[in-house]
Amino acid sequence: MENKNDIEEKLQKALDIVENATDITDEQLAELSADKELLQDCRDIHSMKMMAQKQAASIDVDKKYEAFEQQHQPSSHRRMAIWWGVAAAAAAALIGFIFLHKDPAIAEDQPLMVYEADAELAPVTITKKSGGQVVLKTTEQQVEFTPSIEDMEIEDVLTVNVPKGESYTINLPDGSHVYLYADSRLIFPTRFAGDERAVQLEGEAYFKVAPDAEHPFIVNTPTMQTMVLGTEFNVRAYGNRDDRVTLISGSVMVNSDKHHAKLSPGEQASFNDKGGLSIAQVDTEQFTSWRDGYFYFDNVQLQDIMRAIGRNYNMSVEFRDTSLLDYKIHFVADRTSGIETVINTLNRMSKVHVQQEGSKIVVY
Repeated sequence: MENKNDIEEKLQKALDIVENATDITDEQLAELSADKELLQDCRDIHSMKMMAQKQAASIDVDKKYEAFEQQHQPSSHRRMAIWWGVAAAAAAALIGFIFLHKDPAIAEDQPLMVYEADAELAPVTITKKSGGQVVLKTTEQQVEFTPSIEDMEIEDVLTVNVPKGESYTINLPDGSHVYLYADSRLIFPTRFAGDERAVQLEGEAYFKVAPDAEHPFIVNTPTMQTMVLGTEFNVRAYGNRDDRVTLISGSVMVNSDKHHAKLSPGEQASFNDKGGLSIAQVDTEQFTSWRDGYFYFDNVQLQDIMRAIGRNYNMSVEFRDTSLLDYKIHFVADRTSGIETVINTLNRMSKVHVQQEGSKIVVY
């Protein structure tokens, strides 16, 4: 394992190469080709600087980047000083050789569509079980809905459909808050009655549950049931390998057929290959960040990142280089900005190339 001095020496070497990019020597080029870690350090220097410059006008995003790097990089103070001190012109000069470099061993193969968008961007709808719909008075991407006093006085069931390309915030009758991600559906009563507070979810939602020890809050999905008394947690239930429950604070009990698990903060329950529940420690920042309007991925497979982006903007995603499907990257961006901004941010990282073709995002 490399010690602190080795890490700092390698980072300093990468910094020297970037700062003197216009005078890079044949010897340095050969060293970059042979040393993948050194090459990655140079890429990371360029990526973080470009991201920082683009978001210079947004204090909140800058803070996200800074917290992200401080939390996840070894020898963080030294590494941050190097990354954030790089001159933009020097970094940009290396793009031609380093950052658009692709492994010649990568083979051409057939394109793979990993996410299908809907033909049209549908509106958010709220339907009453008794008949009729609740009229929405806003067209903003993220809107907040609070059941009216009239609705709450009448026992009814509401179904909120959030299409691809939209997000929605709901205040439930008990004071709990639900942040619904794109392509999701939540069913809940206008008034909770009985011994429990039960809702149904298909898709993804972040729950901030109002405490009530006498009335457990239950989230039912097609594959799992999550029970809490009062806490914050995220549920993903699209009916595939993404189905999982992530606990932010408090405690929850997750049940699936004959399997059950009690989670502690920072733990995630997901299905394993044998149909049981697997528990793992995760970075919860990803889930609180999407709630707050950001994409935040820490060492996540590119296919999962692109699916989330496609779902957020209702755009299909096609990989023309399928060797990149499992490629893991660190990525942070403003989720409320346009798709062009997000694509530009991905391309400035120079680890992959992404472009928009009509209603489709292409990765190659």
